[in-house]
Amino acid sequence: MACEKKYFPSSSLTSFAETSGKIAVNTACKKCGKTYVDLPYRRNHVGHHLNMKIQCPIRGCKSSGTVHTITRHLWSKHKKSLSKLTKQERNRFEKARRKFYEEVDTVMEEYFPEQRTDEVEPFCKKCGKNRPSVRDRRDHVGEHINVKFPCPFRNCAFSGCVKQMFAHFRYKHKKNLSDLTREQQSRYEESRRKFHEKVDAVMGRGFTLTVIIGARLSDSRPPTPFF
Repeated sequence: MACEKKYFPSSSLTSFAETSGKIAVNTACKKCGKTYVDLPYRRNHVGHHLNMKIQCPIRGCKSSGTVHTITRHLWSKHKKSLSKLTKQERNRFEKARRKFYEEVDTVMEEYFPEQRTDEVEPFCKKCGKNRPSVRDRRDHVGEHINVKFPCPFRNCAFSGCVKQMFAHFRYKHKKNLSDLTREQQSRYEESRRKFHEKVDAVMGRGFTLTVIIGARLSDSRPPTPFF
């Protein structure tokens, strides 16, 4: 906490989560311009960009693809809807789909950025750098207050922010988030949660939140010095 107080005075620590407003999403992909209104389709689209796949839950079938691809495959190849899968097949499908969604959600803002009813100034008050997404702002504040979380792989000494950890999985361990074991996944989620709690507690001191109330703008910045 000492490093947090150095950059963000304790008298002004406010929870960013408490000041968050309603969130809308830009439905046009930043990478290719294609538009997807519904969240499942956006997730599927990001999976295409990342070349992520899940395995068909039918034993002996080697087909793989995105969640939507496998759903269509089940009907066209095996003549089965999700409701017709056996309990074991459904469990395998749900587990794979959950991991697929968890991984694409980690990078969703890079493809479909949030649009808020609140306006968050994307420029850091301390250094002026532009961090347009919630994840980027969290990682950036983490850098300022020197907060990191550890790699969930045993005997790996790496630690970093969310974006760094995602890249570390790919380049060091040759793994996607969906490839982690249940134990590794649990350690990752718990460490990321604690990381978010720490940076959210001081987020308001790094990025100004301006809440739109009717026609009046209410600036959330306190009168105390920024840092």
